Amino acid sequence: MLQWRREKARLLRELRALRRKAAAADSLEEAGVFSKEQLKRLTTSRRLHWKTNDVATALGLRCVSHKAYRVNPGFIEASAAVLDVAVRAMAPLEKLTVVCFDEVALDARFCYDQTADQVLQAGKLQLVMARGLCSGWKQPCFFAYDQPMTPEILTRVIQRLEELGLVVVACVSDMGAENEHMWRKAGVGTNSWIPHPADSNRLVFIHTNAFIKSSCLLLMTFESSNSCCLFFIIIIFNLFKINTYLQRACHN
Repeated sequence: MLQWRREKARLLRELRALRRKAAAADSLEEAGVFSKEQLKRLTTSRRLHWKTNDVATALGLRCVSHKAYRVNPGFIEASAAVLDVAVRAMAPLEKLTVVCFDEVALDARFCYDQTADQVLQAGKLQLVMARGLCSGWKQPCFFAYDQPMTPEILTRVIQRLEELGLVVVACVSDMGAENEHMWRKAGVGTNSWIPHPADSNRLVFIHTNAFIKSSCLLLMTFESSNSCCLFFIIIIFNLFKINTYLQRACHN
């Protein structure tokens, strides 16, 4: 009897998940923004072989106007439009969001932007992505050229995502010198969180997996020196004593 109840509960969960996906597809289809193949890609997350009609439509749109593919630095409003529709069909757990950001190297040579009639040059791209904590969705939401991340930019991104109905609970980044300075400026010290920009009663947790990875690499690099290994082990042990959240979040 117990096994039957568990099986019934599992089937009901699967049914609810399928209904949510169907509702999301219906909302997107009613909006008339995406083709059937695009809707299939959004709802299944599988790779597709695009049909000739889809490719022809995209090429036709590109030939008619460059404005259809114009995306300006800052928060990507096209992404906001997609998220606004998708969030309506999300369950509460699916709305839990992690904000990830990183710098991407670019070809630093000058190039001419025909659409904006200007010459551009940048060596780095700051890209911010929102992704689900308990589900597999992800969406680029902000970009800027040669712009280090700042607490002000992160605050605006989190507030915009919250306005769309998402629930931001954490941030992830590498621990380069610029990001380390940014987190220190935002108030991260022995505590591994910052006040939530959209709700004073909540916190945004800072994931430190890059710290653990870097520590492991240091230990492996200096494995020939017992004193150096012991030195780093003591540092990590003391950090875990100060902040037990590190141990829970970075158990790997």
